[in-house]
Amino acid sequence: MGLSANLSAVVAGFMPALASVFLTFSGNASWGPASLLVVIGLISLGGAIATSKVPA
Repeated sequence: MGLSANLSAVVAGFMPALASVFLTFSGNASWGPASLLVVIGLISLGGAIATSKVPA
């Protein structure tokens, strides 16, 4: 549990830089960083679906 919390902090630290990259590649359009949020949401949805199928 502690390892996953620390690894998520490392990944979260790069999100502002990654959002800036998406913004640059989209030509300063708002859909660039918004697409990053969509990707994060889809990853979270996939994780929630995967864990709901694991028997207790």
